[in-house]
This record gives sequence, C-alpha cells and structure tokens, in this order.
Amino acid sequence: MSYTTFNAKQVDATTEPMFLGSGLNVARYDRVKYRFLDKATDQQFAQFWRPEEVDLSRDKLEFWNTLTEDQRYIFLANLKYQSLLDSVQARAPMLAFGHLISIPELETFTVVWPAFEAIHDKSYTHIIRNVFPDPAAVFDSIVVDENIINRAQALTQAYDELIEIGMIYSVYGYGYHVVPSRNERVMIDPSLMRRLIIKALAAVNALEGVRFYVSFLCSFAFTEKLNVMAGNSKIIRFIARDEALHRKAIGDVLKTIATGKEGAEWKADFDAVLPEVTQIYQECFDQEVAWAEHLFANGRTLPGLNVSHIKGFLANVTNQTMLGGGIPALFPTAEPHQVQWVNKYLYSGNVQAAPQRPRLARICLVE
Repeated sequence: MSYTTFNAKQVDATTEPMFLGSGLNVARYDRVKYRFLDKATDQQFAQFWRPEEVDLSRDKLEFWNTLTEDQRYIFLANLKYQSLLDSVQARAPMLAFGHLISIPELETFTVVWPAFEAIHDKSYTHIIRNVFPDPAAVFDSIVVDENIINRAQALTQAYDELIEIGMIYSVYGYGYHVVPSRNERVMIDPSLMRRLIIKALAAVNALEGVRFYVSFLCSFAFTEKLNVMAGNSKIIRFIARDEALHRKAIGDVLKTIATGKEGAEWKADFDAVLPEVTQIYQECFDQEVAWAEHLFANGRTLPGLNVSHIKGFLANVTNQTMLGGGIPALFPTAEPHQVQWVNKYLYSGNVQAAPQRPRLARICLVE
C-alpha cells in the first residue's frame, strides 16, 4: 500500500483491525469498534491541567534551605530522567503508530496522549526553573548522564525499529526492501509488521506502567516523610494520573490482541513474540532497580524508602502492568509492597485538577 491521509473509499471502521487496515477516512465516533479507546480519550480531555497553576514558591525555599545535598541530587536526577522519557513520549507515538492505525478512536487517543506527555515535559521545566534561575545546565547534563541514557535505549530501540520499517511499509508496501539500519534487504510482510507493533506497544506499556515509578515514589516521599516539596508532589500526582490512564489504555490494546479479538493472525504473532515481550518487562524492571540502587548509592538516603522497598513495589506494579496487557506476570509470588503510605498519592480522589476547576481528579494507578 501507499499511505494516504484520507482513504476516499467507503470503509466500515468497526470491521477494520486497529492497525494495518484499509486506511482512515472520516474520523467519526457515532460508531466505534472499541469503546474503551473513545472513553480513554474523553477521560484524558477531562483531566486537562497546566503546571503553571501549581504554586511552587515554597518548594524553592525548601529545596535550598531544607533538603540536604544528597536529597537535592535524588530530586534532580529523577526529574532529569522523567524529562527524557516524556521527551520521547511527546513525539514518538504518532511517528511510530499514527500512519499504521486504521480505526479513528485509536487515532484520536494517539493524538491526545502525546499532547499530555508534552504537558509533563513543560512541567519539568517549570519545576527546575523554579529552583534554578538558569536551568540550562540541568537539562544539558541529561544526554551525558549514562545512568539516564542507558535506561532509555530499550524504549527507543522498539520505537525506532517500528518507525523505520513502518515508514518503508507506508511508502512501498509489503515486499523486500533495503532497511538502512540493518544494511540489508528485509522481507516486510504482515507478520513482521504485526510483531514490531506488538513489541513497541509492550515497550510503551512498560514505560507508562513501570519506568516512572521510582521517580514518583521519591517525589511523594519528600512530601510524606519530610513535609517538603508539596507543589512538586502535586504536579507529579497529576502526571501519575495521566500515566495510569495511558498504561490502562495501551494495556487494553495489548490484551485485545492477546485474547484474539483482533483475529487469529494477530494472536499468533502475539504468542510468537511473547518471550521477547516478557524480556522487555524484565529489562525494564531490572533497570529500574538499578536506578534505585544508583539513587541510594554512596550513603544517600530518603526517609520512608530504601532499595528493598522500591524493588517490592516495582515487582507489584510490573505484575499489574503485564496482567493488564494480557501477559503472564513476571513475579507471581510477589508479596504486597511495603510502601503502603504511597497509596494516598496514587489512589486518592482528593487531587484538585486546577485552582479554577473544582472537580475532583481521580487517580487510579494500581488496582
């Protein structure tokens, strides 16, 4: 096929696959194939917020006058890593999936989702600018920090492979084509495309459901255990709420494929790449544990958290993220995590969306 932004033929999107179908025409929502995607988009719209609506004036004083040097390191290291992840998430979903999507409710979700990742990116600048008059040095240090860059490679690898081969497919269709990164001709067929999509979805789901949560735990610990940085904590709660929605939606897409609702061929390819998908989550878990070890190395501490507690929390959230995507859990015998105090930050409905919006914004991270 050759990609077109508008398929002029009559197409019933309710009979199309989520990806690799006939191509999109009118974006209509009176009839949708998967209502959960339409609902996810509506919920994301309802959660709109802006970081500038959160007062950080007290946080600046506490950052310099209350936090120790080690605690400032933990605070900034996590923000830098989150900034990198959301930089990827603000640009990659539409590049990777947009031209392969064939139902309007998935297309619209994939347009709205990165827009909120961009809000998250803006939030990190807002937070860092609040404590540093010139935040350039902080942001410039991200791409030279190996501890941060190494953790991002697994996600970007899955994205980049799908983007490269997907673009070749969109222009030339199926067949043998030269793939520059491989420096060879590759047979691009429906099975290869399906497998690349599934692996990219899994990498995204692991990011949304696991990769942020060491950072989130630390942010909430500052407020819960030290009674400082409450403005930052509120912004992070908004971000956690968004990421929970993204995790749920992408997990539902994966589960739809895993359970055969997208057809036997999609299910067969899901089953075929299941070992690779499982490895994506394993690598994600291992890297997050390593990040926690790095944060708490050299005697650095944060009340209410240690590496063992974080590892237990990560095992739980990894299991829940995988099961939500129709994937067997990595840690079936995992015990309940030991940081139950975090639940009020992740479950609480008492987070006001913004000063001028009196509605309650519910957070549902771990069910």
